Amino acid sequence: MRAESNNRLAAAITVLGVALNFGLLGTATIFLSVGLVGAYLYWRFGLWKSNRERVLGPYILCVSLFCAHFGEEYFTGFYRDFPALFETAWSPRSFLVFNLVWAAAFGLSVLGVARQVSAAYLLALFLAFAGGVANGAGHLALSLVQGRYFPGTATAPLMLAAGIFLLRRLEVPGVLLTAQAVAFTILVPGAVAWWLPRNLIRGDWTVRHGAGWLPIALGATLYFWCAAQFLVRGKGTPNIYFARHLRFLIGREPVRLVNQSIYRYSRNPMYLGVITVVFGEAFLFGTRNLLIYSFAVWVWFHLVVILVEEPHLRKTRGEAYREYCAETPRWLPKFTWRKPSR
Repeated sequence: MRAESNNRLAAAITVLGVALNFGLLGTATIFLSVGLVGAYLYWRFGLWKSNRERVLGPYILCVSLFCAHFGEEYFTGFYRDFPALFETAWSPRSFLVFNLVWAAAFGLSVLGVARQVSAAYLLALFLAFAGGVANGAGHLALSLVQGRYFPGTATAPLMLAAGIFLLRRLEVPGVLLTAQAVAFTILVPGAVAWWLPRNLIRGDWTVRHGAGWLPIALGATLYFWCAAQFLVRGKGTPNIYFARHLRFLIGREPVRLVNQSIYRYSRNPMYLGVITVVFGEAFLFGTRNLLIYSFAVWVWFHLVVILVEEPHLRKTRGEAYREYCAETPRWLPKFTWRKPSR
């Protein structure tokens, strides 16, 4: 009977939450509603762990940061800038009511978690998924794309970190690993291939050299292909081992040696993908500063690989990695052409 009551309560929370999102702020909240439905599905099928001692503290921290993040958004005009991306508008009052209602709901669910009410964990999952990881990553991505401070970005890294921390305590391994890979992509390749080059460009980001789009698309595809290999085959993220102290945020290096798929042709295709994007941007925007920067990034990548990563992998992976190095080139694939037999 208690389980049935919790199921009905969780379903009611989901329906009311989606109605609140669309009723107060319209279609621009579609991502929050998707996050809430996803959290309900994870909750409903038991893809999480109920542990008050492990979850309660991180959840209280996440709710507190949510309130601080909402305050930053309100006073910096997020309600004005974000809906403009969807060609719609929010009133300050609707935005304030919207966040106060959710803050109250999260506060009540903290009491529910403290009393081991199963349905309360639904809102903890929702805050971790949408309010923490997706919200934090979204603000950082918008700031990177626009090359400026986007309202709410100052507290966004805290929301991202708190969401990942809460996912770890809720023991949602698949989502946790994906969230850490997203954090790594935004914070590391995002900075190298977008934010730093942005500061080397003089003028607007206008399409002046269309040939640059091809290497940008190729490099981006290569990077995400490699990231997927790390997640699926290696059971880890692209985090470099010397950044292991940040593994709570951007994950840890793969537990298995990734030497299949694209990694059969190059030992470092992910680096190749990032540097291809930066070279493509140099063509796209026609700036010598960016071209010099792209060569500097390539030299830096090369030094990191030969002086840091390869010695570490030889030490930790042993003979398997040595054989892999003997068979696979460090950078560009080697293609052998055979003469047709007569």
